[in-house]
Formats: sequence, structure tokens, C-alpha cells
Amino acid sequence: MTLALVLALIVLSILGAFIKTERAAGMFNTPQLAAYWIGLMLLTAVGIVCFKRLLRSPGLLAIHAGCICVLVGGMLSSQAGHDATNRLFDRDKIRKGGMIIYEGLSSGRVVGNKPGEVVGTLPFKIRLEDFWMEYYQPAPLYLIRYVEVDGEYIRGESIEIPWAEGKTISLPGTDITLRVVDYVGAARPKFPPEATGMLVYRSGQGVRPLLPGRVGEQTDLGEPGSSMSVRIVAVYRNHIVNEEDGRRRHVDLPGVPDNPAVEVEVRMPGGFAKRMLVMANQHGDSPLGYVFDPPSDFPAHDRGRARVMSIELTRQGEPLQMSLVDDPIWGRRRVTIGPWLWTPEDHPDLGKVAHELVLGAPMVRDYKSELTVVDKGRKADHKTIEVNDPLHYGGYHFYQNSWDQQREKYTVLGVHSDSGLTTTYVGFSLLCGGTFWLFWLQPGLALLLKRSRADG
Repeated sequence: MTLALVLALIVLSILGAFIKTERAAGMFNTPQLAAYWIGLMLLTAVGIVCFKRLLRSPGLLAIHAGCICVLVGGMLSSQAGHDATNRLFDRDKIRKGGMIIYEGLSSGRVVGNKPGEVVGTLPFKIRLEDFWMEYYQPAPLYLIRYVEVDGEYIRGESIEIPWAEGKTISLPGTDITLRVVDYVGAARPKFPPEATGMLVYRSGQGVRPLLPGRVGEQTDLGEPGSSMSVRIVAVYRNHIVNEEDGRRRHVDLPGVPDNPAVEVEVRMPGGFAKRMLVMANQHGDSPLGYVFDPPSDFPAHDRGRARVMSIELTRQGEPLQMSLVDDPIWGRRRVTIGPWLWTPEDHPDLGKVAHELVLGAPMVRDYKSELTVVDKGRKADHKTIEVNDPLHYGGYHFYQNSWDQQREKYTVLGVHSDSGLTTTYVGFSLLCGGTFWLFWLQPGLALLLKRSRADG
């Protein structure tokens, strides 16, 4: 019987290694295999009691006890184990899930893999103080050539420029030289204190400014005195829609204005009023738009998400300075070179060939989240987590799992219960210690004792 159980364990281990994780988890938690795990654990415990030699051999005893601990730890960490202990101890501990938390906000809501799935709520909250990414430096710089074919520009070859700060380089295929004046590998946009937006109206006649971005501003949409008007009811510098406790609400995040927006009330003829959100740089059919002042500078910041390269292009002794900025919201990471340096008269093929300089994104080295645990209204813990270095609190591990790949404004945490984890670690330690004792330490001690008796 023992041999059959061991052979079954070998077959299950091999099978589980070659199927998907979700399918393997479902298979190993079926009632049939649950009975198998319990039977294997009981059989191992009975072996310890019935075979007295195990009690006299520390190595064999540790190996058998380790097997039992590993099995018990696996059962406690399973979904069935969580359901059983939750009923036994009258609690609601979550096995695993994820959390999406914006900078400056707190959340205790744990979600699942399916859209809209809520796994549960933690008895405390996690606050995201800051999120940032670290990159391998420096960023690559590319020269891309476009050729006009039948009135359309077709992208041709892309050449990586081997730049270095202060070094002058000739751009291939042109009579232009490039020199990188300055490079900042981590920067954040800086806005003047008076930075604001303007609500505009788009029509066939162009773009017409309507209202400055201030709450309470109101004007007519048509001719003066018409019955159609618009009023600003809310202004956001960094707008998000946050969902907490089953409610969705508009939130203005702290920090730089990455997502400016205004909420307006449009009053139609007849007294009907409609509220709508107008985003900056919004593209769509709505005639209303919102234009926000761009950053005034990109100063260096050790947690900055932007990269800034100041370059100088020179042709026939005429220099031109410009900046390339790689920022997900306010960046200008590509420029077309040519019209600023020459005219069609002295460069006849200007209309046939175009060159573009592109500041590429460097490879991501690490991404980090500065977290604070808020428990019963007080700061209970604080840690900056990164990949493979989680936060542990309240019976859970919080892992850095993903991030906002568009604006880098929120983090995605993996939440895992620690139930059964200590028992499993103890089991593997006993297995390793017992094996070391049985095959190395015990024979070594026996050999030393034998030599000692021989010498004596």
C-alpha cells in the first residue's frame, strides 16, 4: 500500500509539472486527491508510531515529520483549508487576490482575476505613498528614415545612434552632426503655481476659448443671451475614478497634473441640464474641450518617470538646440529634423526623404511601491516593496505584481495569505536537516567514533 501511495505521488508530481497552474491547482484540490493527501499524512504518522526504529533515528524521524508538516501546510494554504479554518475560527481570511491602489489613496479591497470580481475586504488598509520605476541607463536614441512613395511616407531603416554626453556624432545619410548637451535619466514635470486650463468650444470655424478652469465660471454656448449655457462645477488636476466600498467616485489625486479635467453642467433649451466630464487632450465628437498649460520644466528627480535629452543639431555651422522628453503624458520623444536646418532650395530631395530622431525607452530594471499600513486609523507599518521583496502584515504578503503602464499612477499588488506557510517551511527544514543527518552527519560521526576507538 505504501509503495502504491509513493508511486501515485510521483505520477501526480510529474503530471502537475506539465499542465497549467490553474488546472493543476484544481486537480490537486479535488475531493479524491484531498482524501489521498489525508491518507498519505495519516500513513506517515502511523509509521512513526509503529516503527520504533524511527524514534531512535533522528534523521529518519525528521524526514517523516517533515513530510507531515509539508502536507499539513499545503492543506492549510489551500482554498478548502481556508474555508475550513474560516468556519472554525469564525473569520473571513482571503486566500489570494490583487489590489489596485492609486498614489495618495488607501484601499482594503481585494479583487480577483475576473472583471468586476471582488474577493473580499481586508481588516486594514494599504496606502500607496509613491510609485516609481528604475531603468537601465542610458536611454537609446534612434534615427529613423522615411521615404516618400506615391504621396505617402514609408518608414525605412532605423539606426541606433551611439551617443555619449558631449560627444559630436555625424548622423548617417545626412550632413548633420548631433551633440548631446545634457541627459537626465530620471525627472518629473514641474508646473508653475498658476498653471490652469481653459474650457474651449470646437466648431467648423476653429477653437474658441470659453471659460478659465475655475469652479463657478459660466457662459452662453450660442449667441449672447441664448438659452444654452455651460457652467463649471468641478475642476481636477489629476482626475481618476476610484471604486471603494462598492461606490465609484471622482477623485483629484495629489501630485503633478497628469490627467486634468473639468466637470461641466450644460443647460439645454427648455431647462434640461446635463453633466459631463471634459478631459484635457480629449479626442472625440464632443465640441467641448479642455486645454491645460504644459509643464514649464523637467527637473531631475530620483523617483522621476521621465527622461530628458538636450541635443544640439548643426548643419553648415548653423546650430539648433532642442529637447527630447520621454514622459507618458507630457513628453515629446520624437522630432522630425530637416525644415529647421535647410530649405527646399538648398536640399532638393527634402520632399522625398524625412528623418526623425526618437528617444527610446530604456529597459526597466525594477519597479517599487512605497506602502503604509493603516490599521484602525493608525500607521501600523511602512515599507518600500519591490519584486521578490514583499510587505508582510496581518497574515498576508503583499507582492509588487504590476503597475499603471500608461501614467505610472497606480500599483497592482498581489495579495497572498500566509496560512500554512510557516508549517511548510518547518517541514522542508526538517526534510533537509534529516537528510543531512542521515547521509552525512551520522556516518561522519560514526567514522570519527570508530577511528577514536581504534586509536584508543
